[in-house]
Amino acid sequence: MFAKPNAHTNYDKISFTGSFYFEVDDVETIWNQLKNKVEIVYNLETFEWGMKEFAIKDNNGYILQFGSKI
Repeated sequence: MFAKPNAHTNYDKISFTGSFYFEVDDVETIWNQLKNKVEIVYNLETFEWGMKEFAIKDNNGYILQFGSKI
């Protein structure tokens, strides 16, 4: 899924302004594996639209979001 610009990030130059979203089976396991090794955009959170998700930046500065249905 491609998403609109993320409210958690300021964009100061022309670039890809969305994020890459990955729906996974067990978001908590992925969170626990990555949270201390990467730049966090937003922590693991449960949202009103029925998803538990978090977001990180990859080595190129792109936002990667991971989520599981609850």
